[in-house]
Amino acid sequence: MFKDVRISGSYYYDGAMERLEKLSVGEAVNLQRDPNNEYDANAVRVISADGIMMGYIAAGNGGNVIIANLIEAGQEIHAFVSKKTKTTTYLNVLTPGDATQIDENIPEAEEMNTGIITLVQIPIIEEKLISLSAEIEAKVQHAKSLVCNEETVKAVKDVRASLNKEFDSFEEQRKLIKLAIMEPYEAFEDVYKQHVATKYKEADKELAEKINATESELKGRKEAEVREYFDELAQSLNIGFITFEQINLKVNLSDSVKKLKEKVHKLLTKVSEDMKMIATLDEEMRSAVMVEFKNNGFNAANATITVTERNRRKREEAENIKRAEEQRRAEAERIAQARAAAGVAVKAPEVKTPAEVTQEKLFSLKFKVTATKAQLMELKTYLETGGYTYESIK
Repeated sequence: MFKDVRISGSYYYDGAMERLEKLSVGEAVNLQRDPNNEYDANAVRVISADGIMMGYIAAGNGGNVIIANLIEAGQEIHAFVSKKTKTTTYLNVLTPGDATQIDENIPEAEEMNTGIITLVQIPIIEEKLISLSAEIEAKVQHAKSLVCNEETVKAVKDVRASLNKEFDSFEEQRKLIKLAIMEPYEAFEDVYKQHVATKYKEADKELAEKINATESELKGRKEAEVREYFDELAQSLNIGFITFEQINLKVNLSDSVKKLKEKVHKLLTKVSEDMKMIATLDEEMRSAVMVEFKNNGFNAANATITVTERNRRKREEAENIKRAEEQRRAEAERIAQARAAAGVAVKAPEVKTPAEVTQEKLFSLKFKVTATKAQLMELKTYLETGGYTYESIK
């Protein structure tokens, strides 16, 4: 059964509109094929019981195609007025399978339009593909069994072309069925988007903007109150150097002002206590720890550990340098003593004036030295005191 099929084109026929006005819900009408219609090859006329041409079954939803085919096949079709509006009349069309339910399918006016969105006509596709399957299979198998050579290639091409032509015909029908089915849905979706979805989405967007603006304002007020409390408490604890941003306090809409103030009090109290601990350190240590404390999260324990470790490394480095210097001096003294014992005069390098300097040819030698840090420092001193020019290679 096709439910609520629209009658169209009534304006073009004399007396059609007047007759439509007289139609009552449940009244039977006749359907007649119009195969010569220049605008619709599947045109189906709607004629009143007294023979007045009132229009056509509306095209575009696929129903007129199936109804037209059924009429051409000699099938018995029954149609009744299902509902009426000021501008449109609708029919319920019963196909042969519905013929025994004619009485049950005559609509009552008061029962119409009970749904908001209702599927009033499920697409009915009549196909005989299964009955054609064996015939198609035989043709395909025959084509696949053909021997293709120089003598038969033309015949094989003809068979292939014939199969492709048949398949193209089936594909065209399939596409038309799909188009007929999808067209009413797409039209419905356009109406749905325009009159339903768009309105809800616009409302949701506008409400979301209002909610976000309100929540931002509420969070702003809450943060301002907590910030004011922070400033007053920081001043009272003599730690005015710390800023509200530095404590990284997250102000959420779900947090109460009381809870946020408690967090601020806990943070600033700890900073104040850490400051008291730092004040007990010696002056040099206190100054370094304070810098680290302010720059790295206001944690006195971590700042103290960092500075202590830094000072340890400095002392260790200084000791290494001192030790290397002592070793260098001892080695220089050893070399001097060894030269003196060998009768080699030890004298400071002679410094010549620019006029006395004789330009000699210079040579370069590259080599890699592997030694301890102290030994390398000793070698460096030896090169410098010996008047050698060198450069570090990285």
